Amino acid sequence: MLCLPAPNPQRGPRPPRKQRGVGGGAFFAPALATSVMVESILLNQSRLLPVAAYLQGEYGLEDVVIGVSCRLGCGGIESILELNLSDREREGLHTSAQSVRKSIERSQEILGNNSRSNNS
Repeated sequence: MLCLPAPNPQRGPRPPRKQRGVGGGAFFAPALATSVMVESILLNQSRLLPVAAYLQGEYGLEDVVIGVSCRLGCGGIESILELNLSDREREGLHTSAQSVRKSIERSQEILGNNSRSNNS
């Protein structure tokens, strides 16, 4: 659980102070998102959160991991909330999924080439 300083009624809530040796938002935001996910799982809160999930037909996509809205509880992803997307939004999601697939294929090519050259 993230502990924040007590709010000052005259000034309103204050954001936590940056700690020495700790990065800024580039580190804080992912850490906060991770802590919310862990809390939802450990406390079985069944929260609706944006999560990278393996899709099996949702949004017309198969066999790809992409960020979608999910209900997250003690069993991990309990369900994927399939939002009603416009044609343009659905097209953008499919374009993103194709980009993910291409990146994975390219990574596998690179790793395949490196492992062959290392074994020679």
